[in-house]
Amino acid sequence: MPIIPTVDYVPDGLIAGLADREVSVWIRGVATGDAERREIARMLRLPWKHVYLEESDPILVAELENMEDDPYVGRRGFLHVVDSDPSRIDLPPRSLPIFLLSGRDSRGSPFEQQLRRMTMLEELRRSSIRQLIVISSGGGEPPPGVGELWATGFRTRLTLVDSGSGAPEQLGAWLERSGSGPTPSVVLMPIIAFATSLVDAFNAAYRDERLTIRLRDETDAIGELDLAGVDDPERPLLGNYDVILGRDLGVTDPTDLSEDAFNAFFRGEARDWRAFSAGLPWIRSDEAWQGLRDQLRRLDAVGPSENCVTYILSEPGAGGTTLARHLAFSAARSGYPTLVAKELPFAPDSLSVINFLTRAKQRAEDGSNKNKSVEAQDNDGERRMYETPWLIVFDRIHWESRDAELRRFLQQIERAGRPVCILVVSGPIREAGYYDTSRFKLLSELHHMLDQDEAIELGRHLNRFLRHYGKERPDWQWRNFQEAHSVRLLDGLAAFWITLSFWLQTQYDLTESIQEWVYRAFKERVDTHDLKKAVLQIAALSSERLPMPETLLEQSADGWPLTLLLDDHRSSLSPLGLVRLSDGSNKYWALAHDILGRLLINAVFYDQSARTALGLGEATDAEHLRFLILREISSKPSLGEIDGTRYGEEFATTVFKVDPDHGRGSWVHIWREVLAALDHMPQALRNGSRVFRHHTAISRRRIAWLDEAAYGVSDADRVSLLERAVDDIVYALHSIDRSQDEEPDVNLYNSLANAYFDLARVRAKQGASPEELVNLRRLAAEATRHAYEESPSSPYVIETHVKSLIASAEGAGDGAAAYCIEALEIVYAAIRNDQNELRRHALTVLADRVVGILLAGSAVTKRQGEPDGPADVLVRAWIALAAPLGGRAPSSLEEVPLDILDAVLAELNHPAGAGNPQVLRFKYLVLVAIAPFDFVRQAEVLDQLIASDYRLSPQLRLEYALLLFQLMRTDEGDRQFRALRKLWRETDIFGQVPERLRWLLQPGDHRPRVVNAVAAYDHGHRAMARVREFARFDVPYRPQEFGVREHTPGMVFAAHVSFGHNGAFLRPVTARPH
Repeated sequence: MPIIPTVDYVPDGLIAGLADREVSVWIRGVATGDAERREIARMLRLPWKHVYLEESDPILVAELENMEDDPYVGRRGFLHVVDSDPSRIDLPPRSLPIFLLSGRDSRGSPFEQQLRRMTMLEELRRSSIRQLIVISSGGGEPPPGVGELWATGFRTRLTLVDSGSGAPEQLGAWLERSGSGPTPSVVLMPIIAFATSLVDAFNAAYRDERLTIRLRDETDAIGELDLAGVDDPERPLLGNYDVILGRDLGVTDPTDLSEDAFNAFFRGEARDWRAFSAGLPWIRSDEAWQGLRDQLRRLDAVGPSENCVTYILSEPGAGGTTLARHLAFSAARSGYPTLVAKELPFAPDSLSVINFLTRAKQRAEDGSNKNKSVEAQDNDGERRMYETPWLIVFDRIHWESRDAELRRFLQQIERAGRPVCILVVSGPIREAGYYDTSRFKLLSELHHMLDQDEAIELGRHLNRFLRHYGKERPDWQWRNFQEAHSVRLLDGLAAFWITLSFWLQTQYDLTESIQEWVYRAFKERVDTHDLKKAVLQIAALSSERLPMPETLLEQSADGWPLTLLLDDHRSSLSPLGLVRLSDGSNKYWALAHDILGRLLINAVFYDQSARTALGLGEATDAEHLRFLILREISSKPSLGEIDGTRYGEEFATTVFKVDPDHGRGSWVHIWREVLAALDHMPQALRNGSRVFRHHTAISRRRIAWLDEAAYGVSDADRVSLLERAVDDIVYALHSIDRSQDEEPDVNLYNSLANAYFDLARVRAKQGASPEELVNLRRLAAEATRHAYEESPSSPYVIETHVKSLIASAEGAGDGAAAYCIEALEIVYAAIRNDQNELRRHALTVLADRVVGILLAGSAVTKRQGEPDGPADVLVRAWIALAAPLGGRAPSSLEEVPLDILDAVLAELNHPAGAGNPQVLRFKYLVLVAIAPFDFVRQAEVLDQLIASDYRLSPQLRLEYALLLFQLMRTDEGDRQFRALRKLWRETDIFGQVPERLRWLLQPGDHRPRVVNAVAAYDHGHRAMARVREFARFDVPYRPQEFGVREHTPGMVFAAHVSFGHNGAFLRPVTARPH
């Protein structure tokens, strides 16, 4: 019989487990009196994972349901009493379910009672809790329900609370009958004493925690704001983000930084800011902070219209995360509240961020108003208007290969009116969206290599801390370290900072490679087959910058949960950087850096006997071994369950993605195995996720264009791959209902159109019949039309739409000119408004193809006579543009010589094109290129366009509103902006303000116009002024920019007027265009 440890007090580990919501409680029996019932109710309100009540106590349940001012709601959400089948109840992500195993008064048929009990027990079995507290009012063994769970293989640390002296012996006998597991324990205390002690101990440890941040105000003074109660208790934003608190920001002298905090920094403990407060991170240059501070100050001055993404390009392991955290700490210390996304696999949701920031803003306003008298509030409109910008920091895991989604995330926050700067750590390859310099701002590029002088400078910086631990290193040791790293850098994976972290913690010397050292620790300290498999799976996912959910870890062969075994080995596996992460509800395991995962897998590959013993002997190289481990994970059934779907989608979007042009080329040489692994993932995932179907289709499209000689992709393979891609996208569109978080229709239609185009190209090369090709192009055109109707401003959709028009032109014979004209108009309108150089180049290439079709057609021979309609006018105009350039399309109209543009304008002015919308649109583009500041003629063209009943695109509507202001038709302009603001709020469409229209200019001049404004605080939350030169509407502004804390109503001041996509904004006369 096992020996059962006993105590007569509340174990310390139980308090910490409650705080992390890793403990459930099971109560057997009914309270013996009101006092005991009251203490049990207090205890059950603590942040348990679940509560199980064996017998229903109506008085106890009523007391739990009627709780007001619950102090624990921020930790575990609200209480939900569940008395029926829980599988039919959709509880919030964070909540405390109280399961009544017998229902209320044992109602229901025997079948219903059995079903209720089984589904409630299943919730516990699937939960991966660390500890189960069983409170029994008699009988020293667990209730039958726990025995039923034990029989299924469920294991956890079992703690029995019982005051009977025979409880340890009875529990030991129960374990001998039911099967052993993690070491159990018995707390020999009466129920009422245990409940009281537990509540008191938890409150002493955690009740007084505050969420106080630093917050700058409109005068640049830094105060504090308590965020308690700001987060949504049921769907907490702070489950996925950390907020840097005021208590983290104190200044620590290097001599006061403990060695534990020093080592915590090099272990990568994300929530520990002590090292940053002491200045431990060595930052080569403060240019990144200066760039970020400039962006934050611009947000301070202008507001949400200046929202942007700042980013760091970093090689893996070169310090990108550390620099981002340093910048986050610096911003928070300067009074800019900062959210840091946890390194967990979640898709950032703009709505939850907007709601959190809006509630924080309201809290700041409420606190400001409480501290002022009524008269002060009446005279302080500027304070009510000002909103402190936030910084939101993301690592590579969150936005890699998702630049379009990142732009949408930014736009949605801007539409909501929240001033935010986003900081992203990116890989060394810049993604397409990052070339848009209007929204994406590069702060720094980080590489591994340090020269010898930099290494010595780094050493002297760190010696300021090391000398206080008696571990100071002389210059020659830093020089040797740099030389050793430089040599090993040539061998493959660069791991300078990782190697440095272990070297400084005296865990590693330079006598062997870091890979050899990591593998030696793995062989010596990971002692069971199951644990080795688990660590390798964690390493494989960490190599993809993904932590491993505990739900994917299976029970070990000896009955111990692998999660507990990993916990037991965590300290001994420090060379592997094994860490445990949490979002409050879900728990994950990871290695501290992706490079450590690759090093371990590389080493295992070269140990043939160990690899074979693990069932991985078929691996042909280290990358193939990594794939085989990932394939084992991808087949786990839990990825098809509701809670595992989002994680399962990661295999399609990142882990097994094949997209060499976008940095996902690891698997191109084994593409058949990769696609087979995706096809063998759980059916529920494959048939229920739009994201999964879409991204596997994208991989198939990319594979279809791989070289046959290098990768074995035959013509038959190409057709098969593309047909399967089409089938998958069609299935996602028509057989999977779209939910709020699912892939939008516009993305699917855009990919479907491209898949049809690709298939048409392949079949054309194979000699397919004209009828088949016509049908494929028709299907592509239909998909393109759907995508363009969904999002006419998306650059990806615009590109696909132009491809569709080109395909139509190529098959239209004499009718090709009409398609060419439409395509060229769309291309040059997009080029004028897109600052992404890669996108502009792609559009120019398409324009070249269109011009080639136009010049090769019959339209050129017809040019000799007079045009007989708008189509002829347009063809002649485009030929006049392209012919002098050697038949090439210009990269933009602004680069075309003026004499050529004048000839094009002369063609467009021909009476045969008068009043035609397409002629007028092209004429507007040409006028802007010839005379960008001739606002009168530009507005005249748009007036004619509106008079023709043509529906202006959102971008043209924005430019029309801006032109109306330039011509002082301000009442009309304000009406246009009101309609546009509604459009921006209700759709994903967005407009760009051209630089020529960014400021209100003097007539006939390029200098900003000075207007007279009268302060008027009529709008409660914004400082507003009436501009005498405008019609009867108010314009927002920031008094601080004008050198005053506040303007009293009626005060007159001079200003310039700048414009954003939402309308006019007053700026001081010292502000100038860039």
